[in-house]
Amino acid sequence: MNVLSLFGGIEVGYVACKELELDIENYYSSEICPNAIKVVKDNHSKVKHIGSVTEINMSKLPKIDLLVGGSPCQSFSFSGKRN
Repeated sequence: MNVLSLFGGIEVGYVACKELELDIENYYSSEICPNAIKVVKDNHSKVKHIGSVTEINMSKLPKIDLLVGGSPCQSFSFSGKRN
């Protein structure tokens, strides 16, 4: 199974896939936050980082079987402007 995660954060989607015992061939993460990327690299070495969601070249990826994502929430959080 090939998975594409948009706005991956610390990749709880990857953790969920592993908990469900899905047979993951490739797990691609589109994330730009350096801290989140470091957490993923430190904990999930098989995740492949592909950069910003605005720059994904789908022709360079295999057929995606599962698309997961969570939109950025900084504008809703206490750390953001909450608007």
